[in-house]
Amino acid sequence: MIKNDNKGYLFIISAPSGAGKTSLTNYVMNTLEPTLPLQKVITTTTRSPRAGEVNGVDYNFISLTEFKEKEQRNHFLEVSCYNGHWYGSPAEIITKMKQGLSFVIIVDRAGAKKFKSLIPQAVTIWITLDNLEELKKRIELRGSMSQQDINERLKLAEQECKEEQADPLCSHCIINNDFNAAAQELLAIFKRYLRASN
Repeated sequence: MIKNDNKGYLFIISAPSGAGKTSLTNYVMNTLEPTLPLQKVITTTTRSPRAGEVNGVDYNFISLTEFKEKEQRNHFLEVSCYNGHWYGSPAEIITKMKQGLSFVIIVDRAGAKKFKSLIPQAVTIWITLDNLEELKKRIELRGSMSQQDINERLKLAEQECKEEQADPLCSHCIINNDFNAAAQELLAIFKRYLRASN
């Protein structure tokens, strides 16, 4: 376990697929005062970019061979495999947090659990919806996935929601039925911690 004597915070955003975690996080990042020391963790992945995703901004997209080489060089703080693709988070965030920089990372619930074990003082935020039917609609609206992918994501989403309800991992929970209300709620959480650390 990494001893957390950091000056900065790690905000862990976790949610089932389709709950709006990326859109809400982007809103917060674009709305917060630029003077607040906060950066988004750029995760490295072996999956292909989706429409509109930019390499080095949304993710670092690399081959499986490159990923395994980086893993062997201890480049990653943690790695996970989701839907057949590998994801890794840079270990350098630990050094930067000690210098006072805060980070936000978007991960699935399994990833959130890993990060929480590494950095117990991390701020964990669970974003969800009231029902799975709405999740299904949102996933299907993306239009870039096969029915098999949609079914797999829904199955995982249901599992994650049950686990979080039975054994809450996150210290904050936001119901994203209304985007504007959820965005303001998430923004308030970030401001509370970041202003306290300044």
